[in-house]
Amino acid sequence: MKNLVISIILFLSFVHFSQSQSPDEWSFEILENEVKVGDTVTLKVEVTLDYTWQLYSTDQNPDVGPTPTQIKFETHTSYQLIGDLTPEGVRQKFDPTWPGIVRYFEDKAIFYQKVRILSGKPIIRGTYAYQVCTTLDGKCINGEEEFEFIGTKSIFNPSKIQNNQLGDIYPALRIGDEIPNYEFTKLVNHQSSSAKLTEFKGQSMILDFWFSGCAPCIASWPKLLELQKKYHDRVQIILVNPLEDVQDVLDFILKRKENANTNMTLPTFCKGSRIEELFPVTSYPTTVWIDENSVVRHIADGSSISDRNIREFLDRGTIQAENRILKKNAAVIYEKPFYIGGNVSDGEEMMWYSTVSRYNHNLRPAIGIFASEEPGYFITIANSSIIRMIKLLFNESNNFLDGELFDNRIVLDMPAPDRLKSGIDGVYQSQNLYSYQLFSKEPTTIAKLKEIAHSDIENYFGIDIEWQKRYKECLVLSSMDTTRISYSKGEAELFINESKVVFNKIKVESLIRKIKTKYQASPFPIVNETGFVGDLGKFSAELNIEDYESFDKALERFGMRFKVEKREIDVLVVKEKEGYQHIERSLTEDEKIANREVNFKRLLRKIYNSDNVNEDAIPIVEFVDEYYSDDWKSLNSYASAFYEVKGITDEGLLDKALSWAKKSISMESNYYNWNTYAGLLYKMDKVEEALNAAKKAVTIAYQNEIDPIKTEQLIKKIQERIN
Repeated sequence: MKNLVISIILFLSFVHFSQSQSPDEWSFEILENEVKVGDTVTLKVEVTLDYTWQLYSTDQNPDVGPTPTQIKFETHTSYQLIGDLTPEGVRQKFDPTWPGIVRYFEDKAIFYQKVRILSGKPIIRGTYAYQVCTTLDGKCINGEEEFEFIGTKSIFNPSKIQNNQLGDIYPALRIGDEIPNYEFTKLVNHQSSSAKLTEFKGQSMILDFWFSGCAPCIASWPKLLELQKKYHDRVQIILVNPLEDVQDVLDFILKRKENANTNMTLPTFCKGSRIEELFPVTSYPTTVWIDENSVVRHIADGSSISDRNIREFLDRGTIQAENRILKKNAAVIYEKPFYIGGNVSDGEEMMWYSTVSRYNHNLRPAIGIFASEEPGYFITIANSSIIRMIKLLFNESNNFLDGELFDNRIVLDMPAPDRLKSGIDGVYQSQNLYSYQLFSKEPTTIAKLKEIAHSDIENYFGIDIEWQKRYKECLVLSSMDTTRISYSKGEAELFINESKVVFNKIKVESLIRKIKTKYQASPFPIVNETGFVGDLGKFSAELNIEDYESFDKALERFGMRFKVEKREIDVLVVKEKEGYQHIERSLTEDEKIANREVNFKRLLRKIYNSDNVNEDAIPIVEFVDEYYSDDWKSLNSYASAFYEVKGITDEGLLDKALSWAKKSISMESNYYNWNTYAGLLYKMDKVEEALNAAKKAVTIAYQNEIDPIKTEQLIKKIQERIN
């Protein structure tokens, strides 16, 4: 029997084309060029992520916090899934924000699924649901879409299609504009293959933009036909498919008639008509509402087409839907900020703007300063203390990668400096946190951005900041004999950790930059007085880098010194503006919660690196019992932390963690809670109980399609111990 070669291609049922609307672009493909019935092929799902955005892996623990990606395939007789979906390029880290282990992607995510083809026309459908979050400001976006692979002769991938470039002949229209008297071609289901929209003058029109891979678009067809029949004398509904050719559209309409008993008879403009140049839509379905005088009144989502909206549009010219394009001559409210909430316009005319806002729990602490075409010209500092902003914005280098100023270069010459800090006596103060943003729509430099930011920070927060000469004790790096320290041979290297220093063939500036990172908490600024401009020679020593005296002794043998001496240096002096009065305000509920939770997470992080783990874990018990006793996810997270930290051996602490695990199970009996419970029992040498709990966790995992590999490893260890 002849092998049937199948051409398999992807259709996406709902697609966003605008990167400004969605920071993730999904694409699907078959890796094999030719496929025969019986072959096993590889489906590749690739997600391209915008800068600073993260997507969470399919194997992310959903109880930690972020939503894991889910890609589900519908069962069909034309194919068979082989094995599980496999993610590639997953990163992992402990994220104290949730807190817990987070598995995520940056820049790009890839998933593979093996499929055996059982039919000459395989139909592979499914859904994908996901969450993407940006590290810039903590914003998260959830998405849920459909995908479909269909055996076909044509090649069509909507995610690769670009919007037509707008020409001078057909300028894009806005709400309030009149339809021009242009003739558009590529028209089907009409008495002619071309028409002018102005031919329908005297009737209201609704243009419905669609394509064959858009499920919501096609699902609305019966409704559109019914509404057209009801309002035939007052409204003309016209379909517009700017992505598919005339023949493809006719074939699809015929297929819907045969398979879904829907005979689409509405006039339809196809690809090449150029009508999309009047309305360069960015997502589907989109509807354009045009009144009887050929004036564009609304541009809205496809769901806006309803009996109620048509009646309202005919009676009053309005519809109950949010416009996707703002009115050209929108009313201006001079008492409110321009360009915010649509006041005047969407803000395309803005050149510069800056904002300061109080702490918001939806934002994660983040910093960014850029001056390039991509990603733009801006400064963003989210949920930061004022002193941190000063350190970032007033560093002497315009290279942001050089880092921030250290405390030893800053003098707070003011009566109430605590208001500038995020912590007072070790206690977190979210009421002292702010977010600052500065944007330029025009090309500029980092130096210019920082110049404006300096003024903003001073004016917004009532402080004066300036560089002054002052005498301070400093760590002075000097040279006794430059001939002894000069480079002679060997490769360039620079390595500094807590116990070892190695360098060769580097500049003094590079060495100092590295040393500064180890002395950022030191009260002594570092000063370069070597006077040496060449490359340093070979140096290697084992020492405690934080002990500057031992470092000095090692350098002395090399021909350099590192000693505390008084010098006049530039320091950044921060003062309160004359007449400024700081008014204390009451904390918001968000700030109270943030203070509590951040201090708690600090305690949690502390036990992971503590030398006195059992003692340091006691405050955590008090926190959990007081604030988290009714939250099963938190109970499980903190019970799991006590299990994972090897240093927690105190029976009382482990009993407390076990009680949290038990309570979390009583509130929500799932795999993750049972897994934690089993781990704690094993840690407490209750091996028989641990084995039963682990088996329970595995059973639940398989029922919910979760891979219980860690629990199965625990079972193996328990059985080896029992035997």
